[in-house]
Order: sequence, then structure tokens, then C-alpha cells
Amino acid sequence: MFDIIITTYNRPIRVLNLVHQLRICEGLDGGSIIIVDSSEEVNNDLVSMGGVKYLRSSHKNQPYQRYLGYKASSSEVLLFLDDDMQVIDKFFLSKLKVIFEDTTINGVAIKFNNKHDNP
Repeated sequence: MFDIIITTYNRPIRVLNLVHQLRICEGLDGGSIIIVDSSEEVNNDLVSMGGVKYLRSSHKNQPYQRYLGYKASSSEVLLFLDDDMQVIDKFFLSKLKVIFEDTTINGVAIKFNNKHDNP
């Protein structure tokens, strides 16, 4: 139904944790997790992970990375996430799927909880 695009730069553990969290969520249903990585080092854990499209970019520019993710997707619905996010509801993908089954909806704004300790 949809693809998830995550851009990352030098946060190999965080992006790997997010991918693991997404893989146990209900509702991905054959969609892809697309990682666009501009890090100095290749994340070999993601390169070899099934169900993940791992792309490298020499441009350290999030809008450009998101564009590359869009170009790698064949889905009609895209979900862009940051690499430092955490999943707090393993059913959120199923809930989004229900929303997008309504053909009158073209886009949504999702409320994210910010749990950062720094100001």
C-alpha cells in the first residue's frame, strides 16, 4: 500500500533501530522501507537486510535524499520519517492504511510526539 522513506546521515544505530521497529509493525503489507544514506560509512546491516532498499547518496541534503527515496518507490503513498524517530504504536501503519483507503483523502498530517530532552 505504501513505502516508508528514511533519510540518514551518520546515525547507523538509530536508523537500524527504527527499521527493526517498523518491521514488527502491522500494516506494512508488502510495502518497502527505503533508506537513503549519506553517511561516511556504509551500513552493512541494512545492505543485507531483506525488505529494505538501501540507497547511498553523496549529497548530504535531506530534501534531495527524500527525492531519491521518492524516485526509488513505486507506491502511491509515501511516508517520510527521520532516522531518530521511534515507533510508539505498532498499529500506526494499519491505522494509516484505513485512512488512505478513503479515496477522497489525498494527504494527511500526522501528530508526532517529541520526546527529546534537549531544548
